[in-house]
Amino acid sequence: MGVSGSGKTTVAELLAERLHGTLVEGDDLHPQANREKMRSGEPLTDDDRWPWLDRVAQAVAATDGPVVATCSALKRSYRDRLREGAPGTFFVHLDGESQLLKDRQASREGHFMPPSLMDSQLETLEQLAADEAGVRLDVAAPPEELADLAARAQDGSQRYWDGAEWTAHHPAAPPTGPATPFATAPYPVAPYSAAPHGAPPYGIAPYAVAPKNPGLALVASFFIPGLGTIINGEVGKGVGILVGYVVSLFLIFALIGVPLVIGLWIWGMVDAYQGAQRWNAAHGIRS
Repeated sequence: MGVSGSGKTTVAELLAERLHGTLVEGDDLHPQANREKMRSGEPLTDDDRWPWLDRVAQAVAATDGPVVATCSALKRSYRDRLREGAPGTFFVHLDGESQLLKDRQASREGHFMPPSLMDSQLETLEQLAADEAGVRLDVAAPPEELADLAARAQDGSQRYWDGAEWTAHHPAAPPTGPATPFATAPYPVAPYSAAPHGAPPYGIAPYAVAPKNPGLALVASFFIPGLGTIINGEVGKGVGILVGYVVSLFLIFALIGVPLVIGLWIWGMVDAYQGAQRWNAAHGIRS
């Protein structure tokens, strides 16, 4: 689930492979009238969505074995409708900073959902409630990591990723009573209180992201300057370090290249290591 451009189809395809399941593409089940309405820049109403949600639920319920379906499911009432038709549905919410989501939507080509409807979707979005089976993932992570996290979360045994393992409650404040799988613990989740789109500070599922490995990033940049930075997700910066290093190699014959080569090589390793630590710290992960 998630707004348009959040990567639902990409992650769903990878998740279906991991679960050896069937993929149901929700967009393919939209009536033509819905497609034309969205293509013209007009948001869908609840009356437009109910028949579509029923189609998605029916497709899921009629499929044997593991099923991964893509569906925006922005409101609690929409998710309730899906659960009515397909009991036991587990929701993987692909969420992120609004600007990142808008940029991704703007870069899409050939889709009937125009970027102009993004604000409407963000306003409509209701975060997963404490009593809903699901997990919220940060789309800033690579799709492969998101699929891995979703596969591990959907088994119904764990909810939170603490940087090293899944736990039934957030490690920042252990609950006083027994933790309920896939139910937010009854205490403030302070590190995630500033969630995007006005998510409430209590009763929300925090982002689940895979940690970055500072040591791996450093070793990668030891052999190929900039590679560790690229692994950390800072592609432009990493490519810049690599290009600068290659240019410096050609300048060795002019003598000035020697200190540049050494400097960029060392900087690449330091930046990769510290970059991984910064990323982990920003996502509440100890490293």
